[in-house]
Amino acid sequence: MTTCAELLEAGWAEHVDQPQRVADRLASSFGLMTEPEHVAPYARLLTHVLGEHLGEWQRGMTLLDALRSLPVCDAAGRAALARNVATLKCASGDETGLNDLSQEDRAFALAAAAAACAGRSEFARAIALYSGALDLAKPPNLATHLHLDV
Repeated sequence: MTTCAELLEAGWAEHVDQPQRVADRLASSFGLMTEPEHVAPYARLLTHVLGEHLGEWQRGMTLLDALRSLPVCDAAGRAALARNVATLKCASGDETGLNDLSQEDRAFALAAAAAACAGRSEFARAIALYSGALDLAKPPNLATHLHLDV
């Protein structure tokens, strides 16, 4: 791979059949991120593969934390990293990663963690996480405005 785009494209194409290979390639290819726009998609693939496919929650969090120090990691990149770290923490059973996130980002992290747990056949945990995401995503006065009993 010579570019970040090629790495990500190959990673998404190969991650189901070769998740460990993709994870190892991601872990050793930080240098391919040359633009701030690379950070969020890189983090998303890393989170998906190390979380849902491998269940390597801590390794994923460690790698995401390492991305923070890259010169291309701007404020948007740091926000994406925080969401993805929270996703892995929640999927592993630690919801403290949600504490510093906005309500929208907490809902994102919970929903992504639910998907990771469902992909690992941890359905009770997935349902609990998704329920939490739904609670956060509800508009505060929707039932009042629509006169619904929810």
